[in-house]
Amino acid sequence: MGGLPWRTLAWILGLALAARLLVLPYTLPRYAWGRFYPDTAQYEGMARNLRDGKGLVVGEGAVAVRPPLYSLCLAAFHSLFGEGRAFVLAVILAQALLGAATCALTGDLTCRLFGPAAGWLAGICTAIHPELVLYPSLLLTETLAVALVVAALWTAERTGGSARPAALAA
Repeated sequence: MGGLPWRTLAWILGLALAARLLVLPYTLPRYAWGRFYPDTAQYEGMARNLRDGKGLVVGEGAVAVRPPLYSLCLAAFHSLFGEGRAFVLAVILAQALLGAATCALTGDLTCRLFGPAAGWLAGICTAIHPELVLYPSLLLTETLAVALVVAALWTAERTGGSARPAALAA
């Protein structure tokens, strides 16, 4: 089976991005600009330590207790945007784009595995799912993790691997 048409993917992408951006005026002040959870402090601490040449450690001499990929991404944003609101806003906007792209990929993958109606429904459901809309406004790994899982499944299907059993299990 083929994937969803480009127009449908663009529509899902637009809907998903709009939902993620519309929630920002509510979530940014409420969640202290994405820094509400203790996990965030550890990821940012690891990113700052990496930027300062101390490695991916949480504190002085402490080993990393979190997976490193998200902290590596935050370190890159720290290098480009420094500290403060510019950094947080850049990360949140990048996560909103990544989350929206994940919705389009989800729709396309589902269409390839289960047909156009299922693909359209999966794309729309992920575009407006409350948690998937909220998480990009927080400095947490969930948006990146979901994107990587969906991208891996989509790639497996596109390259001739069988993504159907993994998609059903997920």
